[in-house]
Amino acid sequence: MNVHRRIHPARSIGIARAVAAVALSLAFAVPAYAGVQASGSNSILPSNSNLTIDEVITLDVRITNTSSNTVPPNTDPVPAVLTGVTTVKLACTSSTCATELPGVLEFQSCGNLATGVASCVLDLVGDPTGNTVKITMDAGGVAIGASATVTLATITAKAVAPISNPADGKFNTRADTQDNDLEACQVPDGTSICTTGNAGGSAVLFFPVVCGDGIVNQDFETCDTNPLGQVPGTDQCCPAIRADGSPNICGDPAGSQTGCPANGNTCRDNNDANPCTICGDGVVQVSSGEACDDGNDNDSDSCTNACGTTSTSTSTSTSTSTSSSTSTSTSTSTSTSTSTSSSTSTSSSSSTSTSSSTSTSSSSSTSTSSSTTTTTIPTLIGCRITGGFILPDGNTDDAGYMDITKGTGGGQVGAACGCIGCYDDYHHIRGQWQYTRKAQGGNGKKNLGTFHASDYNSLMCLCLDANGNPVDTENGLCNPGNRDTGPEPRPAPANAACFTGVGTISPPQLGKRTEVVAFKIYVEDRGEPGAGNNSGTLADIYHIQIWIPNRDPQSGNPVELGETADDLAARACCFDPDPDLRQPNIDDGGELIHGNIQIHPETPLTEKDVCSPPPNAGSLCTDRIAP
Repeated sequence: MNVHRRIHPARSIGIARAVAAVALSLAFAVPAYAGVQASGSNSILPSNSNLTIDEVITLDVRITNTSSNTVPPNTDPVPAVLTGVTTVKLACTSSTCATELPGVLEFQSCGNLATGVASCVLDLVGDPTGNTVKITMDAGGVAIGASATVTLATITAKAVAPISNPADGKFNTRADTQDNDLEACQVPDGTSICTTGNAGGSAVLFFPVVCGDGIVNQDFETCDTNPLGQVPGTDQCCPAIRADGSPNICGDPAGSQTGCPANGNTCRDNNDANPCTICGDGVVQVSSGEACDDGNDNDSDSCTNACGTTSTSTSTSTSTSTSSSTSTSTSTSTSTSTSTSSSTSTSSSSSTSTSSSTSTSSSSSTSTSSSTTTTTIPTLIGCRITGGFILPDGNTDDAGYMDITKGTGGGQVGAACGCIGCYDDYHHIRGQWQYTRKAQGGNGKKNLGTFHASDYNSLMCLCLDANGNPVDTENGLCNPGNRDTGPEPRPAPANAACFTGVGTISPPQLGKRTEVVAFKIYVEDRGEPGAGNNSGTLADIYHIQIWIPNRDPQSGNPVELGETADDLAARACCFDPDPDLRQPNIDDGGELIHGNIQIHPETPLTEKDVCSPPPNAGSLCTDRIAP
């Protein structure tokens, strides 16, 4: 943030007014060094953070005014005015947008302009790649109240080109308000001091390459359609180079990605052993039942269009048997078979056998039993979670790891997949989540430990009423039409969630070293925004518990308890927690004072009951151990 200070020229006043002004300044003790700072932050709120091919999303571009007086005792927040141009980069590799990713998102339109915004357009003059949107203020600018947030515009964009590196498809979109475009003046006036500053901020989205995005963009793919299970077009089949490095015979000329065999076969979906492959691509997929694959559409040669060899067979059999108390049986069987591929064989066989036996037996028993068993399994609701927040101290922290003034954190859980249930591995739920604990007393800026979640073993989603009681969804939505209980205004199947797993924490006792820990996090999304003056009747909730293996929960001192982080995470599972699990070492929670928790529908991959690669292809959601 660049901050400049500017003093307006003194106004011409008469002698009487000058005397009055001096008297007034003495009466109210205006500080000799009055001052003000102008600052703000841009934020972008996407309608969905986990994208699929051709998905259309909206991006709310906002600015929050953080300007204030600077000389104690008057450090109150002050209003500001935004002028000039705010730019939005649609896709970048990082939050600073040092490297842009044009083509990932395609601009569609811009609307919902705030009062004082003159236009919002794609800047093809300054950026011919189509990755920059300009939001231009009119001459009077946009008035922003003290500590207020204004949505400048809503951009509509289409997800076009998925990202292969990193594997989770992570990218950023960024907004920047330029230097000197944000002006604030000291309040109350009397010193004529004003200053200018800038603002900026970014949002994280995910757009990974997947089987089913309609593009052949992974090594194992030989076709790809969107949606899956369709006959691929000529631009959706047969990569030029196979996974083993050899050229593919599909296409004309050989190795091209066009001219695939018109044999009417469909791409295999994610439930198949060989997703995004096709009978006719020239690669024999034995685990999908292919006996051959010659890569053509000739159904009359030795390899059919169903990828099977040509064969015929016939068989005949007869049998006769009679029996009595002295039992005699006679059987005769004859079978003949003929098969033809590149050879012919004929065989026949017959057999006759006679046996006789006599036996008598008698037994009697009576038994009566009746039982009824009723098992209730919770209705599984799928969801994913995003958020960024400031949390007040929950007053439940142990003495060993110090009380805190506040906690900050956020991230996302459930993308690119988030299977619902408890699992005995970490292959079914993906995400990134962090939490930082701030110092007790003072300005609350001292870091008392940062937690990073690395792996997840359970995920639960719930729909709650205003009193926190579980309720059924309606047509797959939680509390539709009721903004007081959440999650609306953005519809979702749940407004509460729990997730567990393992991660690392770096408490101040260890310096730069970290400890592997188990965690359990519970959140509630009670609408938008999640906290502050503009929130609804219920604030969003965040609660985190952390178990540090072999550390006393009261003192924090090392003690041999025979614990591992994996074992503690398994015992903390959201669906089936161990009632004898000990007290956590860290237990923070409460209503948010800033920020937002947002619960969304589950990702398309999770809807297909599979967690896609990397790192574990074919991790099925139905592998759960609970419920």
